[in-house]
Amino acid sequence: MATGSESSDFQQSGSDGEIIEAGKSNNFAEIVVIRHGETEWNADGRLQGHMDVELNDEGRKQAIAVAQRMASEPNISAIYSSDLKRAFETAQEIAKFCRGLEVVKDPDLRERHLGDLQGLVLQEAGKSCPKAYKALLSNRRDKEIPGGGESLDQLYERCTSALQRIANNHIGNSRLKILDGLNE
Repeated sequence: MATGSESSDFQQSGSDGEIIEAGKSNNFAEIVVIRHGETEWNADGRLQGHMDVELNDEGRKQAIAVAQRMASEPNISAIYSSDLKRAFETAQEIAKFCRGLEVVKDPDLRERHLGDLQGLVLQEAGKSCPKAYKALLSNRRDKEIPGGGESLDQLYERCTSALQRIANNHIGNSRLKILDGLNE
């Protein structure tokens, strides 16, 4: 049950009626998900999936900008990233600005594996790999993308399991940063 207060701080009533200020409970971990900076493939409209593409100059500027913003956030206790270069580079910039925290790599935080579509420009994908393109656009959550690609259900299971595992390791810590394009 949420309750208001005279101040601008949000408060929540705990299960036994105690008042818990936002971010002060030991029963949860707050996770903030941040997308990696731009790559040349992003700029070209090329599908990345699990391909290991580095940030471009614009992506490095974006990483520094988000890192500077995150430096003012209180109580960041950990930074996690997928093992892909674009996410790890972004995470490293954030770590530099956040008391030099070490970045923990977790391959389960990668974005969706796009199978045969990886490396193709989206506009060409329908002609080059029609079955894979149709699977990508399908409304079926259980439809895998040919060539080793994931279904939306598989992506959801992998990422939510990883986030739950990470959260369980940090219950009571204030904020965690997770880097990658989990929704791509």
